[in-house]
Amino acid sequence: MISVKENDLTGTFIADLVLQMLSYVAQTEREFIRRRQAEGIESAKKRGVRFGREKEPLPQEFEEVRDDYINGRISVRKTAERCKMSPSTFYRKAKEMQTIYDIAKSIDLNKSVVYNEIANYQNGAVK
Repeated sequence: MISVKENDLTGTFIADLVLQMLSYVAQTEREFIRRRQAEGIESAKKRGVRFGREKEPLPQEFEEVRDDYINGRISVRKTAERCKMSPSTFYRKAKEMQTIYDIAKSIDLNKSVVYNEIANYQNGAVK
């Protein structure tokens, strides 16, 4: 005669065993999915597919407004409003532009030429 306690342990053991098997199958399938996804991304990059949101070009007045901000003639909030972007985006873009200008200055390039090249690149004119 099998006791109720022994029957309960057997049922628990079988339930745990089934759960472990399902867990293994799910984990293995997830690893296959991730591997296929990574292969697909690598293949797409080799074909030249670009991921992510497209960059919006800087407004034409960005350089002038940025100079006004740097020289203290306008607040960052007003500057961002005039450029139709958030203050944090303005800070980031202004910092990027300053880095580019510093590099251009170190190799003796004209600031407006650099700005025009950046604008052309962002508008897709230069690949």
